[in-house]
Amino acid sequence: MAYFRSSNGASATPAQRGNSWRNCKNRFKILLDKVDELGDGLAQIAIVEEAVALADAHRDDDLAFESRQAPVRAATFGGRPDLGIVAYSWMLAKSDEDPKRFHDPQLLWRYKWIVDKAVHGNSSPNSGQQLSEPETF
Repeated sequence: MAYFRSSNGASATPAQRGNSWRNCKNRFKILLDKVDELGDGLAQIAIVEEAVALADAHRDDDLAFESRQAPVRAATFGGRPDLGIVAYSWMLAKSDEDPKRFHDPQLLWRYKWIVDKAVHGNSSPNSGQQLSEPETF
């Protein structure tokens, strides 16, 4: 698998893959702890995007599902509801695919956030953009 390579380009050993995975989980925890320390805004969004990328890079759907819980909130209330919609859609698809494995009792509550921000825009002082009103014909 080209995905796990050592620094010299050779295939990584199981021990190296294990270390890589432990490092990933540690980095993931550090990122999510940092998110909790920040207020809503673009810095928080950047950190949660890194957490999502890390989980996706390691092809861990459980971690990827967990990692998308933060961007739904961070992006929706931090000025980028478009990113929240993407993260939420991924979570909803996984939940539909395997409801026992990807059970999140807050999933419908997050849907409320998404719809509210899509319809009413974002009133956050850190807001970088708003979704515009839909055009009528």
